[in-house]
Amino acid sequence: VNDIRARWIGHRLRAEVGIVLSPTMTVADAHDITSEVEHQLKHDLKFLSGAIVHIDPTTAAGEDLHRPSQEHEHDGREAHAH
Repeated sequence: VNDIRARWIGHRLRAEVGIVLSPTMTVADAHDITSEVEHQLKHDLKFLSGAIVHIDPTTAAGEDLHRPSQEHEHDGREAHAH
């Protein structure tokens, strides 16, 4: 696990979890692991209604790598940053 967030929505809890997996893992195996992560979280957190599980390969792990660091253009849009 490289990142986790949880927030209350009414009386239920929602989580966002980032996990790091081998870049050579099959999509089917990665899917099985993400499903098991959500399943275990629901067992361990009483009020959890669900979780979004994001996977990164070990070669590109971390939220910072998903954000463009400079202004950029794409899809015919004006230059912008995220």
